[in-house]
Amino acid sequence: MYEAALHHIRVNGAADYATLPHHNLETHSGHSVSVAKDPRGSRLLQKKINEGTPQEICKILKELKYHLHELINHPFGHFVIQKLFQSSNISVAQKNALVYLIIVDLQKLKNVCMDDQGNRVIQQILANVKEPSMIHKIAVIMRSISLALMKNFNGGYVIQQCLKLFPPVCQNIILDVVAKNCVDIAKDKCGCCSIQKCIEYDELPAFMQLVNKLIFNAVDLAEDSYGNYVMQFLVKRKKMEVNSMLISRLRYRYIRLSKNKYASNVVEELLRYSGADNVAVIARELMKSPEFLNLVQHPYGNYVVQRAVKYTEGPLHERLCSIILSNEKKVSSCLYGKMVLLCARAGCNQ
Repeated sequence: MYEAALHHIRVNGAADYATLPHHNLETHSGHSVSVAKDPRGSRLLQKKINEGTPQEICKILKELKYHLHELINHPFGHFVIQKLFQSSNISVAQKNALVYLIIVDLQKLKNVCMDDQGNRVIQQILANVKEPSMIHKIAVIMRSISLALMKNFNGGYVIQQCLKLFPPVCQNIILDVVAKNCVDIAKDKCGCCSIQKCIEYDELPAFMQLVNKLIFNAVDLAEDSYGNYVMQFLVKRKKMEVNSMLISRLRYRYIRLSKNKYASNVVEELLRYSGADNVAVIARELMKSPEFLNLVQHPYGNYVVQRAVKYTEGPLHERLCSIILSNEKKVSSCLYGKMVLLCARAGCNQ
């Protein structure tokens, strides 16, 4: 599908973008390129872009067009590239031609998106592209590098910009890739932050595909040093249907998860954000386990028990506090047990 779309761009691009002939990507050293890299020259060139004649603009574009990626990453050249997209002196067709030349080379596009400065320039370029057909072409191209960008600190911002600016059909093109690779992304140091931004797009069809994949792999992700943050973020969205699905998926593993350094945080948030009925499912499983008293005294598990005491209600809450307090001698021998006892006493006085 991607190859066909790229072929369509290449075949039809020559007619659509005749204002900038691009026979092949040969090196073309022009005066404007060296000027753009000079501090003073960059300012002069930006002024010329705003005030120049159509003939002068065409000459500048002809000289710059094969050096776009290089200039995007340059300390002074990037100002010239931004000016090309901001200036009303550059036609929509000319801007589209420049966009095409930037996105058609995937490796160079990926490199600029991952660059500290380049990603900011690409974001500004995206903000200045208005033509629906070009936006769709960008989405199709971005689809093939979305996984790499999601796992990169700078690249993640480019994906976020696409999701922020693009119409739903184009958002789904990108979010579909994120959903299919969500486990790989969520377990990555940068990816776990990027994917949390994607979870906010809960009105898109691809959102449920993403959620279903995350929930299917919930145990693996909850116990992961980065994946657990994704699961916590999902829970904190307070989508009761989603939290119910997640609680169901994790059933009969709550003792194990509560003793895990990372997964215990996920269980705590489920108790906090899932409503009384769902909290009861987790609390009953913990209380019925022969390992419950060990959990009360566990470095991580004790926090889960405290959260269960806080968010259970009615007879279940009373029963939970009663079990803890009736085993005071057994659990008061360690600091964690004492903390749970204090919580249970406070719960009885509510």
